[in-house]
Amino acid sequence: MSRGDSGTDDGGSRTTSKRGVSRRRLLQVAGTSVGAASVVASSSGSARRDAAGTTAPTASDSTAPRSLDVDCPDATVEPSVTHYDHSLHDVCSDGHPETRKLQYRVRTALESQYPTVGALIDDGFVPYFDFFVEDVVYSHWLKPAYVADDGVVDPSRPESVLVDHEYWRPMGVMFVATPDGERLDPPPSTYETSDGSCTPWHAHVGVPGRYAWAKFRAADGLAFEWPCRTPWMLHVWSYADEAVYGHGAPADRGGAPAEPAGFETDADPETDRLAPEHLPDALRERCRERWGGVAEKWGDTWADAWDDATEDDDDAGDDSGWGWEWNVDDW
Repeated sequence: MSRGDSGTDDGGSRTTSKRGVSRRRLLQVAGTSVGAASVVASSSGSARRDAAGTTAPTASDSTAPRSLDVDCPDATVEPSVTHYDHSLHDVCSDGHPETRKLQYRVRTALESQYPTVGALIDDGFVPYFDFFVEDVVYSHWLKPAYVADDGVVDPSRPESVLVDHEYWRPMGVMFVATPDGERLDPPPSTYETSDGSCTPWHAHVGVPGRYAWAKFRAADGLAFEWPCRTPWMLHVWSYADEAVYGHGAPADRGGAPAEPAGFETDADPETDRLAPEHLPDALRERCRERWGGVAEKWGDTWADAWDDATEDDDDAGDDSGWGWEWNVDDW
């Protein structure tokens, strides 16, 4: 991705996006998960290891808000991903024994531990932002305790489980390289070959994905951080014959919906897509508690950062300012 595509000039200052993405639209996207951003991300993001891991100044620094992105040359306004390297396409193979072994371990763990959405709820997983996007195909559910533990690539303790909204069941995992809650760089390879290491990790460098991760950290009471990228992340789809490590959900998922859903609901999985209104009241309240105070806590900081990232990129006549379309009070 060229410097011009990333929306910064050679001096690091923010320039006007050529793609006409509105603040209102990106706020809606920014309220979704890291994963939702990857669905519409450019798969040709930078594979540079050096700049991808840098972190912009935090809110505790004396730096003015307008310099929050100055040290992030790969950052983009639009949803975008960067890969750790080119091995996802050049080295990794869906048919490699280590890939199939990891996929089998993921599938076995999901079938035994998390066969239903209700099992995720019972184990303390909470829906991430993409769950609340209308007509989303799948969503990420995260368990904060697993994000903060010392494991990496442990199918029995996945940081995130990918939930199919049509079939009401877990369909894969997303590992997050954050042992003990800290970023791991470089991330581990899944296997080695004579052609190199298979290291199919990605990170989000677009504003929506970075926003979502920082919001997740803030909800856990961690220090505010406006990162140049998210931690390294790795999808493993339990049903995929192809693109096991791919960003998007497998097209041919098949099978009957999970019955029962694993929790009490008036919805019929045979006819209804999984949606926020189907969640148990207790989980809805838990989400309000986790996410509802973030806007109030960080609103001014996010407003300054957002204005910097989307300068001159508003819809004509949109004078609503800093809107919080993802507000959980509307659920």
